[in-house]
Amino acid sequence: MSMPTNSIETYEKKIYDLEQLLGISRALNSTLDSQYLMQAVLDMCLAQMQTLQAGLYLRSNEDHSCLRIMNYSRDFKFPLSIHAYNISDDSVLFSHITERKETVSIRELQEKISNEKEVRMLSSMGVELIAPMQIRNNTIGMIFLGQKASMEPYPLAEWKFLMDLASLSAISVHNAALFERATTDKMTGLKNYACFQTHFRECWENSCRDGDFLGFLFTDLDKFKLLNDNYSHLFGDQVLTKTAHVLLEAVKKEAIAFRYGGEEFCIVLNQGNQESLLKMAEKIRKGVEDMEVEYEGKKVAVTVSVGATIFDLGIDSNDYQSLIRRADSALYLCKQNGRNQVQLLEPVKEESNLLLNHDDDPILEQEG
Repeated sequence: MSMPTNSIETYEKKIYDLEQLLGISRALNSTLDSQYLMQAVLDMCLAQMQTLQAGLYLRSNEDHSCLRIMNYSRDFKFPLSIHAYNISDDSVLFSHITERKETVSIRELQEKISNEKEVRMLSSMGVELIAPMQIRNNTIGMIFLGQKASMEPYPLAEWKFLMDLASLSAISVHNAALFERATTDKMTGLKNYACFQTHFRECWENSCRDGDFLGFLFTDLDKFKLLNDNYSHLFGDQVLTKTAHVLLEAVKKEAIAFRYGGEEFCIVLNQGNQESLLKMAEKIRKGVEDMEVEYEGKKVAVTVSVGATIFDLGIDSNDYQSLIRRADSALYLCKQNGRNQVQLLEPVKEESNLLLNHDDDPILEQEG
């Protein structure tokens, strides 16, 4: 007795969906880059669900009591401020979706909790389906979809597929968030020292193996101890935070900025050339010099010194820390020559002759 054609097609569709979910799981777990993950989840929604619109709600870093729409959301229009679309943890909508633990349609929400402002908001956006992203009964986000491209209703199989995708996405996004927390300096938002060591070693190995460009900047806020002593440590924290913002603006996606420790920062540039490295260094120096930092209504001058160097295969291939020492020596030259400047030390074979004895520097001893 042969199996009905529609049953065969149903099983084939289930097998296909399982294969897709396995592929999605592998793709999502191949990275801890949260931005890449968010874009990948939305791309998968658009492709697998054949929808015109897809978006993400995730836990807000600024306010852990609400979910906010990620700016990666595709093709939804937000005429109001993005914060106007937040979903609070204490809202009826949040409780309803969290307790259901499955994909919910906008029609169901309109029938059961139509008076809630969040429901009216989602309806006005053109949302059709919402699936909670949950970790151990904790809702960390939601995936929401607009209409299908065919303008037909979503079949129940796609409701289930969306929930499976939301569950897989929740695990990956949660892991990425934990990694981000472990590798980020809490005060400045820059990557921390441990992350620097790992990334810098990887870049150095690539340069040794493939001859890739590698540039390194070492920066230090000038007379930072005096700023703390004269204006308070809270003021010093403000300076560190604003300096970190300058670094992020200067490097953008071309390099990675790290908080090395205290008032010291560093930048690893693994693409470009010496000219682009020095251009970035000068942008940092000028950006800090132009910072608006005030104490009791008066602007306080803040400057930074930047030491720069580049990788040389013949000199640096045996010691990945040689670039750090050379950039540190370049930074010391900045201090010697009056601060608020950029100094480049190019690799030379007699590098040891260039390494200066910092212990003999009375200025640095005064700064602490």
